[in-house]
Amino acid sequence: MREIKIPPESIVLKLKALRKTKQKPFFDNKIQLDLNCLWISALISAEQILPNNNFLNTAEIYYSNLEKVFFNGSKLRHTNLKSIVFLEDYAYVIAMLLDLSDYTLKPDYLFKAKELCKKVIELFYVKEKSIFQKNEISTNDLFYKPLDISDNNIPNGNSIMLLNFSRLGMKNESKELSNSLNGYLNIYKSLMISSLKSIDYFNTIESNKNCTENGCLI
Repeated sequence: MREIKIPPESIVLKLKALRKTKQKPFFDNKIQLDLNCLWISALISAEQILPNNNFLNTAEIYYSNLEKVFFNGSKLRHTNLKSIVFLEDYAYVIAMLLDLSDYTLKPDYLFKAKELCKKVIELFYVKEKSIFQKNEISTNDLFYKPLDISDNNIPNGNSIMLLNFSRLGMKNESKELSNSLNGYLNIYKSLMISSLKSIDYFNTIESNKNCTENGCLI
């Protein structure tokens, strides 16, 4: 058997010292609000599928922690590092609060969701086009007003807001947003899968069917 030679301790110490001088790769240590809201909603879904595993209680604990870091009254922030905020942050927070309200039956979550709906309309809604833009209207560039209706790594904020409005029974807001998203479908429908689902959900609610965003009862 081949003998393995262990280098002298002095060489080992030199190698360790060299390793400390090596430039480390960039590590993104920010925490995003929208992705954490998705995680909490996933825990609530897990509670339905695998009950008696304390998932709902865990979801409420995570929400309490998020509230301390990202909430300043009705004003939210996108990450723990910067004060900027996007449409998706509000959309997913509202969806998460509605999920918590549905499965804990605690009214505070519902009241908070309604309060944030008013805020998201104030901050992001483009009245002339009846649609939400990605960044706050007050921070618009002189020549560029970003409207984003396509799905990327997560479903688009406009589609989530249409679901939120529908779940809250906000019929006028739902109808305006649904009509606006319908106008984009002819050109961008391959990029708007989540919007198709949200529009379909709104239409079933309008027809007085007993539905959730996951389907309808016959």
